[in-house]
Amino acid sequence: MDIKFLESKCQDIIDIVEKRLMPFKLSEKQKSVLRVLARKYDGIIMLDCIDIGITKYIEYDSDNVPTNESVENFIDKLGGIAFNKTRSPIDNEVVHIMNICKNQFDYWNPVRGKEILYTLIVALRKAECDEDTIAKFLRDDVIAMTWHATSWTTWRNAINRWLDNLD
Repeated sequence: MDIKFLESKCQDIIDIVEKRLMPFKLSEKQKSVLRVLARKYDGIIMLDCIDIGITKYIEYDSDNVPTNESVENFIDKLGGIAFNKTRSPIDNEVVHIMNICKNQFDYWNPVRGKEILYTLIVALRKAECDEDTIAKFLRDDVIAMTWHATSWTTWRNAINRWLDNLD
């Protein structure tokens, strides 16, 4: 990629963030973080992430100026937002399910849980389900079952029953 184009893209992202946070001025460290992210992610993704991050993390003081703490938090979260935006819908649903399990169950084995979920995904692919259908199944059925499961064992057994039915 052309270095001038890349530097221009980086500056454009910085300018957009500063314009959205006016009259707040970004520090050199914050600009540096934005440059790294602008080099790593597509411009359209970055714009979407900026919108999400500002909506979710920016807080304003009584003069309607973004607070230093919220801008720091926004900048810190921006890379994670971008990373999540570039994951596949299936991977996003797997992470969502695993987060529910971590908070839902007294005992949770994240390594084994992830393995079980990807075994289910492979089985669904073998059953000729397309990626959208698999993501929808995870989002609708697996998440609903996860919320109703009372333990790691109940959750694991429910997934295993689905796997048995796919064989």
